[in-house]
Amino acid sequence: NGGIALGDGDELTLGDSDEFKIKHHASGYTHLQNTVGTLYIDSDSVTFRDDDGSPSNMVISQTGIDVTGTVVSDGLTSTTNASMTQLTVNGTGAIESGINFANGGTTYGQIYFNNVSPYDMSVMQQYSTGSLILGTNDTPRLTINTSGNATFTGTATFNSSVSTTLLNITGGSQLGQDYA
Repeated sequence: NGGIALGDGDELTLGDSDEFKIKHHASGYTHLQNTVGTLYIDSDSVTFRDDDGSPSNMVISQTGIDVTGTVVSDGLTSTTNASMTQLTVNGTGAIESGINFANGGTTYGQIYFNNVSPYDMSVMQQYSTGSLILGTNDTPRLTINTSGNATFTGTATFNSSVSTTLLNITGGSQLGQDYA
């Protein structure tokens, strides 16, 4: 074939102590091993795809990483020198796009956008206990418990009329009419 021909299980090694190895295994995979330092791949773009030449599964370029399929990660850290860092969830054509907070495959919380009228944006706490808490300056300001009761910390200001049958005021006072 005019190149270097190695059989199944043979290795191509480079370096004084064979620090870089390429080995093709008879079971159908190729192993690339770099045992010292960092492996650099210098290119304008690197594309990973199936061996049948089908569309790429992952492309790494100067503008970022594009993955076709699902990315599973044990963490995500974004750093930038820009004045703003953002996470964009782009569910093109999806009914619901958002972020799930899960443990062991069970979803416990969600932030999502419903792409059907009336186009709701939702923050949901899915766990059977606990509360949904919104806060500022590391202090809870609004707590909604699993019964749907809401507790405000601070001052509530209403800029329009409030329609209520019962409004509990601090200390057990009531405003409105109790129909119970």
